[in-house]
Amino acid sequence: MPVAATPAATPAATPAATVQILQSQGIDIRWQQLNLSPLDISSSQIRQGVGDRLSIHTLVPDAVREYIEEKQLYQCPNP
Repeated sequence: MPVAATPAATPAATPAATVQILQSQGIDIRWQQLNLSPLDISSSQIRQGVGDRLSIHTLVPDAVREYIEEKQLYQCPNP
């Protein structure tokens, strides 16, 4: 059975059309388009770096690095 596409998943949908659809459903949305260059960083690189106890400060913002450290994410268990 085919799955209906959501407005955001429809390739032809524009931000303005998405806003109009959401507003018609009583959802107020504000958006701003950012023109950013994609980063050539994968989550696997981050996990590998943390697992190998390497610095990831060049891969993620400080707040993300601090959260990963605080929650002890991606760390290998001590033998």
